Amino acid sequence: MAAVFPLRSTIGRFALGWCLLSFPAWDAAPANPLPQDPPALRLAVERDYPPFVFVGPNLQTQGLSIDMLRLVQETTGLRVAEQPAAPLETLLSDLRQGKADLITSLRPTPERAEFLEFTRPYIQVPAILVVRSGHAPLTTAKALTALQGRPVAVGHGYAVEAVMRKNHPLVAWQAVSDDTQALKGVADGRFEAAVADAASVSYIVQNHELKGLHSAGRVGFDYDLSFGIRQGQPGLRERMDAGILAVPRQERQAVMDRWLQALEAETMGRAPTWPAVLGTGLLGGGLLLLGWKAWRPTAKPPHA
Repeated sequence: MAAVFPLRSTIGRFALGWCLLSFPAWDAAPANPLPQDPPALRLAVERDYPPFVFVGPNLQTQGLSIDMLRLVQETTGLRVAEQPAAPLETLLSDLRQGKADLITSLRPTPERAEFLEFTRPYIQVPAILVVRSGHAPLTTAKALTALQGRPVAVGHGYAVEAVMRKNHPLVAWQAVSDDTQALKGVADGRFEAAVADAASVSYIVQNHELKGLHSAGRVGFDYDLSFGIRQGQPGLRERMDAGILAVPRQERQAVMDRWLQALEAETMGRAPTWPAVLGTGLLGGGLLLLGWKAWRPTAKPPHA
């Protein structure tokens, strides 16, 4: 699912910042002052959420969401300035405090909607349960029930965490910093299982060469990933929604092909649990079917 290719360009290549023109105090202000570019949006960068957004070995931010943001920038003319990479919880705190303006790869939740707006989704990925290959067989419907009282890892502050804790309160949930730590913990026996999105599982398993992991199936939760926008920025969500819809279909598909592929059966110990055409299913079809006429810029985001 998650094949890695060199990123052709990054957000860091865009011109950042802006300048103000000043005049001597004794000069009269011009009757028609020159328009000034708005400041670049401060982008909150999640440190380790591959293949969507992460800091690579070259210390450059990369991932599917970063490529999608670059395409939206091309269609809207928006500029961004990357903030130092950090875990998700830190970034959400920064956004709440007004220290950042924009974040990628976010699923809307009621808690986040208190201080964020959300664009329409640009990708949908299911969350799955990952266990060791030697684990006793688990059926998808009863997998988490069978793990009651057992340590199961989940990303701290991830949207799936609250849902899993609510729906399966008897599981001994172990909050970890990111999906990489969750899957490594399963591989080395510290955790009985882990819940993570299928795209991240495939990327991490292949790029960290984790062996002996097995998918027990979907957990009834999908990541509809959007761009999150700090409240108090009038018109920005509408502009980004229009930008998402304006990205040419072939360019969207190229991003999907660059970063996603189905879970390999030999890697996960079973047949793929989700289709390789997630990007096509949502972006190549769903977004376009919404149509410009169905899109209403003044409408509230569905989860706000």
